[in-house]
Order: sequence, then C-alpha cells, then structure tokens
Amino acid sequence: MASVLHEMCHVAQGRAAVAHGSKFLAQVESLLKQGAPISVSNPELGARSAIMEEMVPQRFRLVRARIREAQAREQRAIERRIKQIEAESGEPMNTVTWRDTLVEIETNFNDAASIYGLTWRQALLQIGGEYALLDADAKPLARLRKHVPAWRKAWQKGRRFWLDNEKAKKHLQSVIQAQAASAVR
Repeated sequence: MASVLHEMCHVAQGRAAVAHGSKFLAQVESLLKQGAPISVSNPELGARSAIMEEMVPQRFRLVRARIREAQAREQRAIERRIKQIEAESGEPMNTVTWRDTLVEIETNFNDAASIYGLTWRQALLQIGGEYALLDADAKPLARLRKHVPAWRKAWQKGRRFWLDNEKAKKHLQSVIQAQAASAVR
C-alpha cells in the first residue's frame, strides 16, 4: 500500500523538475496529515545515500518527524555494525573525518569534469546525491553552501583540462587525416 501511495504522490505532483522535491513532499505531508500508511525513508528522498532531516524543507513538519525517526534507526544500525566489526577485529575502527571527506568531494568534482566531462549541474547532482549534499529540491544544504565555491573551482580546473584535452584530440585527428590524405596522393 505504501508503494502505491508513493506513486500516487508522483502523479499528484505533476511534471516536476525534481522527482522527490517539494511538490512531491507536499503530497506526502498531506497523506501523513490524513493518517495514510505511507513510509518515509530513502525512497521518498530519491534513495540518497543518507537520510537527513535537513534535506526536507521545514514546512513539511510530519515528513521531517518521520525522517528523524528513520535517521535515528539508521544511526543505531551503523553503531551496532561498528561495534560488531570492532569486536570481531579487536581493534577500533579507523574513522574518516569530515575534513578528509571535503577533500574527497573536491577531488570528485575535479574528476567529474576532467575525466567524465560533466557539466557543473550534472556533477552537482551526481556528487551531491552520492554524499547527501543536496536538499529535496537538489540545492546544496544550507550548512554546506560555504563549500560550493571551492567545489566549483575544483570543477572549473577539471573542466579546463577536459576542454584542452578535447581540443588536443581534435587537432591530432586533423593531423592524422591530413597525413592519410597526403599518403593517398
């Protein structure tokens, strides 16, 4: 039943730019107010890598409460898994710091442009979804907006590399074609 209600929310939202954005969440909020048995977890936020209350606009009070509950369940499961791993290995887990993660995110923005040729928006959606950096409307979370200039700078550096590489490939192709044409004569 919850899946049917989920899909009904998509129909009711109409054609929206973001599948699980504010229009969708408004429908979910309405169903929750009516006591409908709809679940609120990763699928309702586009199956992002993490469930985070801050992804949901504050006006969706009931959705945010359900997300908080799901977030707490997920956190408890993570903590149980960490304890299990530490018990099995006899050593504390090596934790990654947020600073390490920020460096990794910057590197990923550079790679998205330099290796894959992604546009800024494509890179933001891809990496933002992977690291749960975006809200329900695919905009950077308020607490992370200060990092966007550094991410964009890393992307721009990668983009320049990509464009220079594409230019060099075209030049090389034209040289090869010119040599092939002169060899035929």
